[in-house]
Amino acid sequence: MRSALLLSIFLAPFAFGAATHAPGSIAAVKSESQFCFFLPPVVGGDIAEHEVDAISFCTDPSLAPGAKLFPSGFIASAHFVSTATYVQVTGLINIAAYKLSPTDEGGQYDSRGAPIGASCSGYSSFVNLVEPSGRDFCIRCCNHNADCNAGISTKGCSTVIPGDYSPGGWSSGSGGGSSVLPSSVPTPPNGVGLINAGANATATTSKNLTWPTILPNTTNTTTGVSGASSVSSSSAASAFLFGFVAVIFLLL
Repeated sequence: MRSALLLSIFLAPFAFGAATHAPGSIAAVKSESQFCFFLPPVVGGDIAEHEVDAISFCTDPSLAPGAKLFPSGFIASAHFVSTATYVQVTGLINIAAYKLSPTDEGGQYDSRGAPIGASCSGYSSFVNLVEPSGRDFCIRCCNHNADCNAGISTKGCSTVIPGDYSPGGWSSGSGGGSSVLPSSVPTPPNGVGLINAGANATATTSKNLTWPTILPNTTNTTTGVSGASSVSSSSAASAFLFGFVAVIFLLL
């Protein structure tokens, strides 16, 4: 009995560590200027070829443990939508900022295991496409899996995540919950963005928000991951120390 107790105490820290998220495996969508999505871990990497080992990049790395900072100038426009069941950001990217190939037709990251263990902070599922050849990106995080259709990736951002892909700065708004934009809503001109991806979609002037100040990118020389330090690593280390001390105490 005593040996079994000692063994369980000793193994508990390892189980704790395994249950935490790996650094760089969490996406986030908070606003048009506060979000994270996945990219290849190497500059110029092919999107689809890195669906298993992609890592999160953020406008602010503190949004997700182990996330990297988006390369300067990478996000060309971003349009945020919030509904009762999901949030999303859609927009354009400058592929030269991360040396993505203009012939790369892109790929999909999602909570089904691409990359392994990926999730979106605060939501049960997500779907995220990056399409260098079309210069666009999209991410939606959902409370209901039905709102995040991860089974039609070949149809691209405009079908998987209908929304605003205009180059007109940054905008935000609320939606009615429908996943399909009504055909009566015209494509907005530059500087105007759709703020509603639902049945009552309306147009509004873009906020043209000032992009958050980007601090110098700091890299962990051990893991090669920049930005915030890994919460999971420090927590696992603390749990291991606690378990070790408990074993010593019981042996005395």
